Order: sequence, then C-alpha cells, then structure tokens
Amino acid sequence: MGGDDLLVRPFVPADEGAVLELLATSFADWGRIAGFSARDLFRWKHWEGPFGESLRLVASVDGQVAGFIAYMRWPMRSGERTLASMRGVDLAVDPRHRRRGIGVALIRDGTGAYLPPDVSFTWSNPNERSSSRTRAAGHASVGGFGVFTPPHVPLRLRTRLGSRELPRVALRELAQRWRSAGDVLAELPADWSGTAGAVRGSRLHTSRDLDFLRWRYGRFDEYRAVRTSGTGAPRGLAIFRLRTAGRFVTCHVCELLVSSGDWRTAREVLADVRRGGAFAAIGCCMPSALMAARCGLVPARGGATIAVNCVERGITPDPTQRSSWSLSLGDLELL
Repeated sequence: MGGDDLLVRPFVPADEGAVLELLATSFADWGRIAGFSARDLFRWKHWEGPFGESLRLVASVDGQVAGFIAYMRWPMRSGERTLASMRGVDLAVDPRHRRRGIGVALIRDGTGAYLPPDVSFTWSNPNERSSSRTRAAGHASVGGFGVFTPPHVPLRLRTRLGSRELPRVALRELAQRWRSAGDVLAELPADWSGTAGAVRGSRLHTSRDLDFLRWRYGRFDEYRAVRTSGTGAPRGLAIFRLRTAGRFVTCHVCELLVSSGDWRTAREVLADVRRGGAFAAIGCCMPSALMAARCGLVPARGGATIAVNCVERGITPDPTQRSSWSLSLGDLELL
C-alpha cells in the first residue's frame, strides 16, 4: 500500500489490455519481437514458463492501472539442492504517476505480502530506472558479473569486419549461416539435461533442463545454436544471437553448455560459432577466468549488476555475494 488512493493488488485477466499499454508506453521496444504479438510475449513469459505462472501485481490509482510488476518462478541450483527463487521483471509505472512511490510499493508488496511462502530469495537485473527503486526497497546490489571476449581487435581489422550498421534484414540473413536454436534443441534426447551438461558446483545457477531451454530460446527466430557433432546427447552446445554495435556485428553467447572444466569442448563449440561469421566481438560468460583464457577470451570492460532480496535467513551460498553466483549471458539478458 502507499497512499489513500493507491492500491497494490493481484493482476486479474481484465487488467491485461491496460498492462500491455502501460508496458508499451514505458519501454520503447517492449513486445517488438519477430513472430510474437505483445500479448503472445506477455503470455509466453508469465503463463507458459516451465516453472509455473508468474506472480503478477498491479498498482491502481483511483481504479486505473498505474503500475505493474511480475515475479517469474526461477529455481536456482546449488550442488544437489534446488532453492526456490523468483525473478523480478516488467516493473513499469505510468509516467503520469511517477515519483509517488508506486514502483517501491510494488517491489515491497511483491517481495513481501504477496510472495509465496516457499521462496528463499528474489532477484532481478534492473535497468537504470528500476535500480533506484530496488535500492529504496532495501534490496542488496550485487555487481561484477563480467563478460569475456576475444582480445582487442585492432581498428584496421575492425574496419574490414563492417563499414556501417547492418539493417535488420541483413542481420537476419547473416544469422541464416547457423541453424535455429529451436531446431537444434528439438533434436536432443528427451532425457538430456542442460544443467547436468554444465556442472557449476555449489554456486547458484539456473536449473536448465530441456524444457527450460526450449521455452527460453526455442520459439525465437533470433537465437541460433551449434552443437558438437555426433548422434545422441552432445558434449557441448552453444546458444547465441547476433547484435549490432554501431558499425559492427557482435555475437552474444547466451548459453555455453559443456561439462565442468571441459575447456577443449568449450573452445571447439566457440570456434564453430566464430567460423560462421566475422564478428567485431563475441561475448560470453564463463565459470572462471582460467577457463575463459583457455578458450582464448579475456575480460571485457564493465559488468552487469543484479538486485537481491533474501526472504529466508542463512541461505547457503549467500545470494548477496558475487562469489555465490554462476550466471550465463542469457540469465543476464533483460527478459
């Protein structure tokens, strides 16, 4: 709650149209994904996830929708344990009602009064606007989630990689050099586990099974994939997408799934990705700087930050510590 005319309450189906309009107003590119309408994307995210429906809340002012937030169920693995967590997404406040504490009220109720009792912690990777709201709600800021890239490419070589920003059509044509992630994932054996294929020890990591990977990446044309050769379960798999950065094309490796410490397979899969196109840069999260170095990658500048709210005390490993996490680039994308 927050003020006599402000009510935070659960989302109901009748709110969908107003919430979609709010999201489109708040985020210039929300819902603009090839093959999806805004309504389809909203339902894919909050109804069709392999972990169950999202917690969805609206803030109404004088009976009108003025804010929205959702928390997606997002189990995290640590060794043999699974911890129940929820991931905050789609925080939006109507521009006419900003600076009234609506965003903070949504976060506090979403991580408090309305949170399911089995949840150990919540987390999000907020944008610049949402970061101040999560801090005001008392959530811890955990930074330093870096990306690794090949060593710096000299300017004379970058000039040969691209002289102007590629239009969307050209980018799509370049992507056709690889198979779609959906087609590659459809071929995997039903009992294949992405989590088992990328052991991350006791650090917190997304519980990746085949259902999750197919839901997360399989329905979007922009995601491509390569796998090690052979039949049956692959030794390595990479899921990636192409982006433009000014005049240059970059490749974001969202998932690199290989057995723990198997840097040779990781290097082989990354080489297959790079072989298909001339990139100015390729970005990938790695379990360690040593493994990154063995794959020919070095740390890039900057790094992502997440916001964490511990509901349960004494969680091991501690989600408020950077060393407790092992996230992929796909985890760090804003959903």
